[in-house]
Amino acid sequence: MKNELIVTAADADRSIDSLMRNVLSLVRRFDADEVVEARTKSGLLYKHNVETGIKTVAVPGAMLEMTPTMLTLRMSVPGASQDATLADLSGATQEQRGAVLGRSQPWVSQRVKQVNNETNETEE
Repeated sequence: MKNELIVTAADADRSIDSLMRNVLSLVRRFDADEVVEARTKSGLLYKHNVETGIKTVAVPGAMLEMTPTMLTLRMSVPGASQDATLADLSGATQEQRGAVLGRSQPWVSQRVKQVNNETNETEE
């Protein structure tokens, strides 16, 4: 598997303001409907951890995390490799990492195993 570049529709017009506005609007709508977890056909993944109050939205090219007091946005750098992005998102779930990369959770699982095997072979 090649270490492909991330290409997202957001690369054409990456407006942080627009992304934040759209995602926060969606979070408000999900809050109003008491949604705990959702996935859209476009690749958006939403999870609300009711115990901690943390809400995470992962979309192709970006991930937003809202705690009760902080808002964090992580966006892929145009031209970043998928492997580097996977490494940077190591604290996220495989499902969230897949949403950011526009890939499935099984793809992420397989790619992480491949990268780990390649790293182990190089070290030997």
